[in-house]
Amino acid sequence: MFKLLTNVTYLGKVRYKTEVYDGLHEAIVEEDLFRRVGETLRENRTHAGKGYSNKHGALLRGLVKCRACGCAMGHHFATDGPKRYRYYVCQKAQKRGWKECPGPSLPAFELEKFVIDQLRALGRDDGLVAESVDQGRLKKSVRSY
Repeated sequence: MFKLLTNVTYLGKVRYKTEVYDGLHEAIVEEDLFRRVGETLRENRTHAGKGYSNKHGALLRGLVKCRACGCAMGHHFATDGPKRYRYYVCQKAQKRGWKECPGPSLPAFELEKFVIDQLRALGRDDGLVAESVDQGRLKKSVRSY
């Protein structure tokens, strides 16, 4: 879709490598509209998409599952004046009511810190790192056939 919306052919132009030239065909899109679409796309590149929908920095967004029922846990927060408390909350409990799932909400900071600490510990295990590299090389060599 992006290539379609940024194709200068619709302006009656042609692109050759990095240069744009007037074409022999008529434009089918007004230049002002084409420019506005381009501006919107540039704006959305920095303000939309995955990064924007995760604007509160939930490191484990989409990765945490509820131990009690197996449903995904979403990132939520509560505020108390200027203070913000972030949590991972069972989506089943959130949508259907807290009686549907006995699993607790988890404080985001503590959970994220725990996961980061575990990853750091794994990274310091030289034997595990070497084994992972070997496994990666083995999978790469199998795929190349």
